[in-house]
Amino acid sequence: MEIVHYETSMRDDVLELFSEEYGMTPESFGKIFDALYEHPIQREKCIRLVAIENGTVAGFQSYMYWPYKSENGTHFKSFQSGNSIVGKNFRGKGVFTKLLRAIDSDSLQLDFDFMVGFPVEQSFGAFMKCGWKNPFNLEWHVTLNNPIASFFREPDLNSSGPWPLISSGFKNESSGLFEMVYSTEFDDYRSKLRPDCHHRFEFKVDGRTWIADCKSQSRGSKLTETIIGKITSDGQGRPSRTIVRLILQKIRAELKTTFVSIALPPGSEDMLPSRFYKTKKELRFIVKEGNL
Repeated sequence: MEIVHYETSMRDDVLELFSEEYGMTPESFGKIFDALYEHPIQREKCIRLVAIENGTVAGFQSYMYWPYKSENGTHFKSFQSGNSIVGKNFRGKGVFTKLLRAIDSDSLQLDFDFMVGFPVEQSFGAFMKCGWKNPFNLEWHVTLNNPIASFFREPDLNSSGPWPLISSGFKNESSGLFEMVYSTEFDDYRSKLRPDCHHRFEFKVDGRTWIADCKSQSRGSKLTETIIGKITSDGQGRPSRTIVRLILQKIRAELKTTFVSIALPPGSEDMLPSRFYKTKKELRFIVKEGNL
């Protein structure tokens, strides 16, 4: 078996793997595939690896360019793992492990400072065997939003459209060792990945601009969940309970959602209002060091 860089000529075969697994047509998944990898910020930077067995595409693994910077402003060649797939006829043969180990191969000449990932339970063990580290797991916290209204109103998961892009002059100040870089190009990329369910709330508090990115999803026929994602500002410091309360107010006023959730590193729950409670659910966070 050979692990090689993805080429355009392999597109139909790779799409067939995903279509077979998820019950989508190659055409419909092709739109998702192109949004993930063919945006100008990704096309020449993302890493796409393909497993070939006797001329047949057996598996696919990718690492999307995900820009981070350090506390002192240094920008990294950083990537986020995602969209792993192994063909049904090739499972149980170590294909996924070979794809993961390939990032250390001299023949592929991959150049990265570090990679991050949020693997599902089934793939976590393989990542650990291949040299990734699990420094912590994100803990999920949940609160009710407007459960009664959500039962009587259809969720608006398909009405949000792409979120409004950040202004070119907005610069997030680093509040930790690593911080995601906000740029109009990367923001445009993220907004087009799932434009039907993304939301952005922007507001000012004491002269500082805060931005909260959220995502809504279905939970059954009537229940919906809004996940609070990245919260950032144009000044130093982490979000406070006041900031999270303002985000909740905006979600309650603008979205037909049953409950709100957020995933945080251990020890960060002091930024949440008391109405949140911690669940048993965790999201594994993993890291692979490169040139650091």
